[in-house]
Amino acid sequence: MISRLYKILTECCTSFRFGERVEKRVEGRLIQVIDIYDMDHVSEAPPELVQVDMIFLSVGVDKAKAEQHRAEFTHMCNALPYEIMKDGPSYISLGGILGSQDMAIQLMAMGYVLDMWKIITPKSLGMEGDQVKTLAGSGLLLITPYHGGKDEPVQQL
Repeated sequence: MISRLYKILTECCTSFRFGERVEKRVEGRLIQVIDIYDMDHVSEAPPELVQVDMIFLSVGVDKAKAEQHRAEFTHMCNALPYEIMKDGPSYISLGGILGSQDMAIQLMAMGYVLDMWKIITPKSLGMEGDQVKTLAGSGLLLITPYHGGKDEPVQQL
């Protein structure tokens, strides 16, 4: 089931970077970090994609394709562990279930475009500056509670 979900997300979602392809920064006083974003810039995104700001990157969702997969995507979301989904999981906890934080971020964006949930980020809470990425990296990048799977008996992922 996860391989099918990955295929749907790959068909409907494309990730785009906000900044430069290579970004250098210092963590603490000694650790130099180089982030490499091997994707096109958000300014190069096709206009038919709905852009969803996921703090680290933007996910462009092809809403028409997403709508074609709505029933199957909903079924797969309903198969996610209810104990996690009912509380509004972060990309970190979804990434643990799916085996990929990138896949989790795309799943969150696609569900948002399909009006299945809202996305909560430091920006949506009014925060700005350096703390936005720091807090998002700590898990403050999550969806509102999802209760869609409560009554539907499906195969668990």
